[in-house]
Amino acid sequence: MVISNHLKPPELVITGMAAALRDRGRAVASFSEVIDEFERRFGDIEENLNRLDYVSADSAYLLQPQSDGTYQPVIHNIRFGQLVAALERGHLPLAHSVYMAALETANKKRMNSGERGEQAESHVLEEPKKRKPRPFKCEQCGTSVTTQRKLNSHIDKKHGGS
Repeated sequence: MVISNHLKPPELVITGMAAALRDRGRAVASFSEVIDEFERRFGDIEENLNRLDYVSADSAYLLQPQSDGTYQPVIHNIRFGQLVAALERGHLPLAHSVYMAALETANKKRMNSGERGEQAESHVLEEPKKRKPRPFKCEQCGTSVTTQRKLNSHIDKKHGGS
């Protein structure tokens, strides 16, 4: 994680941003669920906005969901409209250290409760989907497919039918 010494927006701006997000939550039911879920899992939105790693007065590192169920820090614009869109897409306005601490706490709770393979909280995302086995492999190029029919079709199209 890159630690930034750049400008952070004034605290009054951050307070206003948090208030605007809560107002939007009151006006739009689907966004209300997003804000409520975030605050349930990670605490007050304003505190988390204050802890973000800012790159400039209008952009900061947000955690972007990845296909494998993890989150990756990315620079994102935090003006109101862009922040709303980011939250709706599943981005988390959390400092990376806060996210890692939340993961560690969830893992400790899971270990103390005797759970083994299951994850305790929803902020520890589900495991990646398992892929279908691909037992049919082309001897010429090594391409794997799931059925004999697909292998025959591949051989006809790519290798001229041998």
